[in-house]
Amino acid sequence: MQIKQRDNFKLSNTFIEAKCDKMNKDEQNFLYLCISQVNADDSYFSPMKIHLKDIQELALVKKNHVQVRNFIAKLSRKGVNIQNGKTFMPRVFFQKLNYIEGTGYIEAQLHEDLQDLCLELKRNFTQASLQACISFRSKYSSPLYLLLKSVYDKQKKYQDYIFVDYTVDYLINHFQLPKSYNVYGHLRERFLEVTEKDINDNSDFTISFEPIKKGRNLEGIRFTAHKKEQTEPIVLDDFALDFDKSDITTRVAGELDEISQKTIKAFNYDVEEIEKLINDYSKDIVENALFVMSNKDPKVFTNAFGYLKAIIENKAKN
Repeated sequence: MQIKQRDNFKLSNTFIEAKCDKMNKDEQNFLYLCISQVNADDSYFSPMKIHLKDIQELALVKKNHVQVRNFIAKLSRKGVNIQNGKTFMPRVFFQKLNYIEGTGYIEAQLHEDLQDLCLELKRNFTQASLQACISFRSKYSSPLYLLLKSVYDKQKKYQDYIFVDYTVDYLINHFQLPKSYNVYGHLRERFLEVTEKDINDNSDFTISFEPIKKGRNLEGIRFTAHKKEQTEPIVLDDFALDFDKSDITTRVAGELDEISQKTIKAFNYDVEEIEKLINDYSKDIVENALFVMSNKDPKVFTNAFGYLKAIIENKAKN
């Protein structure tokens, strides 16, 4: 089977939620590329030829024959560890992974033990962007993107955004982070901020994060995510030309900063509802939530006020 140009691939959520062996970015790219070659109605994995010239931008860039051999030797031993109740089921990714010098291609075949995780998926699966996963710079971004997208896909019928909480211990274990990342400063700078920028810049998703604290103790991380539309985001400064403070009541205009006022205008929020939120919570919390919304495209929301209120309620809890 020759390589096909595809932008999406499907994975069982069981696979996404499981812990994979440590992989570098090249290994992730190659695995996702192979999974993307699976047809929706396939009942088994066919062998495929992956030509090096076709994957120069994905992996194996500037690698000589020795490096290619080392690459497939390491990847051939790696897999995913499925936990089903008390049953632990390690499964390797590839049944066949051969490189024949002089041919310019790698022979690859996904392992039959992965068939229930990749083939004939009717439910409990996630469809992800291959281009996004390949474009990410950090090796942590693809697993986080897939994890958050799996949660989003389960809930998208009910809302166009998600909030999901993970403990720090879960993040360190699932993403196999250094133990030093249990210090929030390290976790934020080396994992959270890196993956947030990576996913926001290169995928069909927009995410953000905030710490969950009890007193001074860090208990976990709350992620927010929603899907982007195909249209370009609207920059709120575009509204500055026709922005008139008289459009908002004097009381609200006097209490909120200019970014908040522009955001109210951009999303066409009801002024009385904004006033009520200020009275029920506080000016600072509402301004903070409006600032979060100022970076988002009004066109992507079916219930923008509900999204704003959810941000405020979550911030109020912390």
